Amino acid sequence: MPSISECKAVIFDMDGLMIDTERLALKAWQLAGVDFGFPINEDIFITMVGRNRRDSDRTLVEVFGSDFPVSAVRKKYRSYLDGWIDQGKMSVKSGLLELLGFLDKISMPKAVATSTEYERAIHKLSLVNLLERFPIVIAGDQIEKGKPAPDIFLAAALQLEVPPKHCLVLEDSDAGIQAAYDAGMISVMVPDMKPPSEKSRAFAHRVFGELGEFHDYFRENLRLM
Repeated sequence: MPSISECKAVIFDMDGLMIDTERLALKAWQLAGVDFGFPINEDIFITMVGRNRRDSDRTLVEVFGSDFPVSAVRKKYRSYLDGWIDQGKMSVKSGLLELLGFLDKISMPKAVATSTEYERAIHKLSLVNLLERFPIVIAGDQIEKGKPAPDIFLAAALQLEVPPKHCLVLEDSDAGIQAAYDAGMISVMVPDMKPPSEKSRAFAHRVFGELGEFHDYFRENLRLM
């Protein structure tokens, strides 16, 4: 596995890592589930974190059965979540802006690789004034296999024109850490709602409590050419 000192690009997850949306998403799923008579609890939601729409929908059908009205429930979930987002109830995570400022200062290339669909990802990034910070955004509906498959990170590396071994991935989910590991990239985990699994602790270079802690570590360990 490559060294963090040899990093030449940083790939960011979005929800739960840069933008504080996971708790809003949980509440939206819970309310949508109640509307249709299905108890979508936190444990079920956690299994969906980091996954794309196709895989999340498959999880819900596996849990509740083939008669689960997945499209209707997801539409209701979107209605709740989008309403809160448009009301400004979404914020960036602590330490993010300082980290982005540092990466800009040293001219470090960066990209977003998110399981969220492209149009929704662009909308979210725009609302929190992050879109202009990322020239490259790879979304869950632009690749065939979502996290934990490595496809989305490999696609980001291709657009960054940086070999995977020189890309550093910042993630909050187990699925994302697995994907980064299989892509041959160094990964750092900053967990949000779900604590890291033992496998994630083994695969990740380090686990930090917040982005500010990673920023300090990265600045001290990066080998600037």
